[in-house]
Amino acid sequence: MFAVTRRAAASTATASVKVPPTSIPTRTLTTGSVVASRSVSLSQRERAVCDSIAGRGGELVELASALIGFDTTARNPDDPPRQEAELQSSLADRLRAAGATVDVWEPSREETEGRPLVPPGLGFEGRPQLVARFGGSGNGRSLLFNGHIDAVSTEPVDRWTSDPFHAEVRDGLLYGRGSCDMKGGVAAMVFACEILAEAGVSLAGDLVVATNTDEEWYSCWSALSKNVFASS
Repeated sequence: MFAVTRRAAASTATASVKVPPTSIPTRTLTTGSVVASRSVSLSQRERAVCDSIAGRGGELVELASALIGFDTTARNPDDPPRQEAELQSSLADRLRAAGATVDVWEPSREETEGRPLVPPGLGFEGRPQLVARFGGSGNGRSLLFNGHIDAVSTEPVDRWTSDPFHAEVRDGLLYGRGSCDMKGGVAAMVFACEILAEAGVSLAGDLVVATNTDEEWYSCWSALSKNVFASS
């Protein structure tokens, strides 16, 4: 849904927004410079999911734009939280509405102390982690969508041509801090779960969405404190 591009000469991360096609008759496989296409036979349920996506690209852009509006730029361990809690709360509301069981928590310093790669003094007060689970209907393997909601600094601000926290679509590109890395991706993950729920799709295994507040400061270890990534 998002074709990502980076511009080396600009400080803005951009994502090119593609409206989902109305039909998907073929699947294209790309490896290096080799591209091969083959016909794909979709089940009635798969076709229903594809049809429900068609024409709804604007909703995905709206969700990504809303996430960009939260200042969640990476910080030093001793800095106060930014708007991580507000963003996570907004995602939790959407995922609960879609039928997920949602857990939002602040890992304690005792849970993360001594973890590899965790900087000394890094705490998560006011910066909760989120895990949402859509229960499976059988004994299938689970699928985890994992993404981070923080973004790199907006500095140097004078190189921006628009407000980094006010998303804008110009010439097919979505401009805003974190649009590429990785609020666009988080939006796509959540939107995919909502689409499946609306279509009544129940997977054999659990579908899990985990969003971390600090990929730039290694907060995946906070999720590990609850064994989020344990196989099932």
